[in-house]
Amino acid sequence: MGVIVRTLEPVGEYLVVVPVKAKEETASGILLTGGAAEVPSEGVIIAYGDAVTAFVRGQRVLYAKYAGTEITLDDQTFLVLKPGDIFGIVRESAPRTETLTDVLTSPRSPFDGRTLDGAVIV
Repeated sequence: MGVIVRTLEPVGEYLVVVPVKAKEETASGILLTGGAAEVPSEGVIIAYGDAVTAFVRGQRVLYAKYAGTEITLDDQTFLVLKPGDIFGIVRESAPRTETLTDVLTSPRSPFDGRTLDGAVIV
């Protein structure tokens, strides 16, 4: 007898995301257990409905911690989200060497080097 494979195909404006495993250790090395572990808020889009136009399969995204509906199929956990639950797309880039002042005072920036109260950033 063959193996039955179930798939989850979203409809309309829904997206299916595989959550990236939450951190189980703090930056200082303390192990988090049970309820202390972080709730995932980052994942990879694996499928989306026909009404979704802003995202593509394989994109890594950030979403609200308690957003969407968690679904488990064949021991794999998925999260079904709406586009409004997604805050942004995670993109890998080369490390930046410029400072905040460099960015804010560059000719490409609309910022004139002053704060709202008129102080000049040096």
